[in-house]
Amino acid sequence: MEFLTSSKGIAKILSNKIPKKWDGRGSILEMKKSSFAHWKQMEWIGFYFQFLCQKYLSGIVKMPGPKYNNVEFDGFKNIPWDFKAHAINTSSHQVIVNDSKATAIALGKISVPVRSKTRQPLANGN
Repeated sequence: MEFLTSSKGIAKILSNKIPKKWDGRGSILEMKKSSFAHWKQMEWIGFYFQFLCQKYLSGIVKMPGPKYNNVEFDGFKNIPWDFKAHAINTSSHQVIVNDSKATAIALGKISVPVRSKTRQPLANGN
């Protein structure tokens, strides 16, 4: 499956390139030095991850990604990608994502196999 292969490749690149611990001040200064448009944002963790994804994935993921309604996805490689990162030491582990309508439109534009909640195997056996 092309998506699975791409996802594993992206994960490998990011796990080898992105530091495991981030210093807020150092991360913000790195984004500023690179003239990253969102370096002043309060949600520096999410924007720093987006910055790192752009830095390390620009050769294999089209960035920015497509725009649906008012939502522009961060990248595109087989599917639209929305890069998200959140601190793990919070009481809430909920992740805020893009507009659900835009996400549904984006997924409707491509062929995405969907697994049921009962975990039915896909046609290729995965």
